[in-house]
Amino acid sequence: MRRVKIQCMELNHETVTSAPKDASTLLLLRPQASRSQAEPAQGGHSHFEVLLLKRHSQSNVLGGAHVFAGGKCEDSDSQWAQAHLDPDWVNRMHASLAEPERSPVHAAALFVAALREAYEECGVLLASESITEAHAHANSNSNANANAETSALSLQSRVKSRLSGEPLLSVSHQSLGIEFDWHLIRPWSRWITPKTPTVMNKRFDARFFVALMPAHQEAKHDDHETTQSDWFTPQEALNAYAKRHIDLAAPQIMTLFELTQFSTVDEVMSHASQRKPPLIEPCSVRDADTRLVCFPADPLHPEKQHILPGPTRLYFKDGCFQPEEGLDFFMSRF
Repeated sequence: MRRVKIQCMELNHETVTSAPKDASTLLLLRPQASRSQAEPAQGGHSHFEVLLLKRHSQSNVLGGAHVFAGGKCEDSDSQWAQAHLDPDWVNRMHASLAEPERSPVHAAALFVAALREAYEECGVLLASESITEAHAHANSNSNANANAETSALSLQSRVKSRLSGEPLLSVSHQSLGIEFDWHLIRPWSRWITPKTPTVMNKRFDARFFVALMPAHQEAKHDDHETTQSDWFTPQEALNAYAKRHIDLAAPQIMTLFELTQFSTVDEVMSHASQRKPPLIEPCSVRDADTRLVCFPADPLHPEKQHILPGPTRLYFKDGCFQPEEGLDFFMSRF
């Protein structure tokens, strides 16, 4: 990871009266390169990495901060889901999202947005070759034992070439010769920005998803919305934040802290399959001259159940979020 001087986030004082916009955030996970998934974790450390992208410094949403891939859910995502998704997948997505008040197509659109954003922001294609394409590729390949790595990388480049600069969902997946791997994406949590956001003047109703990074593919920032791409274990990311090598917003901090409770990608994905995604609605509170963000179980939060591990509040001091104990809290935990 390149070490650069970070730009501190600025405190927002505006109250946003409009409804939060639907968004999808995708945590791409992969086994730690230097360790096997079968190796037991030592000292509570996770043996997997999560992708963080540095947003362009001029962005009006968390400019300069490291974030997970993601963005707004567009009307086109819903239209695509209705037109192209198998009804069985739509119903499975609706059930796993666990928001019965949403229509099945609305739920499916959030999955579609997560997949689309992963491709748009870092080129990761949660897809496999269609059977027809795989056969054609094998027949045209003189080396019958071409390895999976070459095949996966060529899939990324082949799709990019066939898109010719067009958006991923504007071209049928059949013509691209792929099948989208929806089984790789699982709901993790739901975050709703408070009415007085701490460091931006927009509100989002963001569904966080976890996904297994496709083997042998490469993640690369787009040099437009994002300018840097880094893989960290959850502990490494929090340590880098504590040392002020990277900047993080509150949802990323708390999600990374939650991920430190797991040793492997398999554990994370299994946990995601077995639980209802928790709803987290942080409260933005003024405390004397300080601004703080409170989470469920904090005395200042209306929800008394402890939903997240870690601190129940983060203070915004010196241009960053930190627990009462200060940034050293993250260094001392691991």
